[in-house]
Amino acid sequence: MTDRHADGRVRAGVAGEPPAGRLRDHVQDHGLTLVRAHFTWGKDRINDHRPTTGVSSEVTHPLDLVQWIAGAGAELSLTSALGTRSDFSVSGSEVLDSVAVSGRLGPGVVTGNSSFVNITRKREVDFVFRALDGELHHATAVYDTPAWDADRLRVWRRTSAGDEELLALDTGSRPVAEHERTVVKLGRMAADVARFVTDGAHPAQPFPGLSDALALQRLLNTVEREARTTEPVAYFPGGRTVLQESDWERLG
Repeated sequence: MTDRHADGRVRAGVAGEPPAGRLRDHVQDHGLTLVRAHFTWGKDRINDHRPTTGVSSEVTHPLDLVQWIAGAGAELSLTSALGTRSDFSVSGSEVLDSVAVSGRLGPGVVTGNSSFVNITRKREVDFVFRALDGELHHATAVYDTPAWDADRLRVWRRTSAGDEELLALDTGSRPVAEHERTVVKLGRMAADVARFVTDGAHPAQPFPGLSDALALQRLLNTVEREARTTEPVAYFPGGRTVLQESDWERLG
């Protein structure tokens, strides 16, 4: 399986094409097992006037993603959570805004950090897998960088002659129509749902089921309940000024 042209150039993916699905296929096709996964997933919502449950609504994405790509049916078992609470939003003075977690997923270890006070948006997941022959496959996925719907995926293995690239995908290398900017992925998901409801057509990527949702919610409840936290951070001890938000890239 490869996503490179015959002359070795990186395949230019369609904007919004899911690198997660490509990586999951690679893992399954090559019988890879997880050794280690690490994620960094955050954005800036300081002084956000929208109500929020806190970082649980952000960390849910990488936790779900890692399990879907590398879990092979296993559920992530949390072993630690360390967090920070603050008044970053209008939802209160002690909302969990950041968390660092660790856990086990099948034979592998998962670590990561997620934050709503990350200043800059960052969505990255790194993996190390073991192949059937014992060799390691490395993978890195970067999402929504430098703009929404611009994703990159690279899978490689190290050899004495240097890195051998096994898979490469860049969805940001093709132009997107003005009316589709920032909503390519959302549009694809909405189209899948509409076709499923009206025609019973299978989606491009399988929908999660109730059991998936409940398992993930239990994990988020554990993070919120068991995270060890510092004293709350006070961003606005004198009260906040509600800003007119126009930068969707910042909040997205």
